[in-house]
Amino acid sequence: MPPINPYQYQYPPVGYSSFQPYQQPLVQAPQQNDVYVHGEQAAQSYPIQPGSTLRLWDDTADIFYMKTADQAGNVTIRTFDYTERGTTQPAQTQQQPDFQEAIDKLDEKFQRQINRLNSIIGNLRKDGVING
Repeated sequence: MPPINPYQYQYPPVGYSSFQPYQQPLVQAPQQNDVYVHGEQAAQSYPIQPGSTLRLWDDTADIFYMKTADQAGNVTIRTFDYTERGTTQPAQTQQQPDFQEAIDKLDEKFQRQINRLNSIIGNLRKDGVING
């Protein structure tokens, strides 16, 4: 191999290209999470990107839609009031005491205390300890 002369230009091998164009990485723009629509039909026709989920607020009623598209583009839409439609809520068990009964008991207890205090005040007035 001949010695390399630092002052002489060295040509790259044939078929070699030192030029490589800059390739910008593909970045998928995030989709809005909350969108307002006008009715269920508008929610169903609202476009969605594959692999994303949107919350679509209905401005005609107190409901919202969760629209989801999987990576293949298959779309599902669920409708919610304060709870999801089409689901059954578990029956609430009677674990807490009846609140009205508890309030009535407290009311009776406070009324007895008030009567007792009024009696004491009446006796103090009768004995002349307090005026009024």
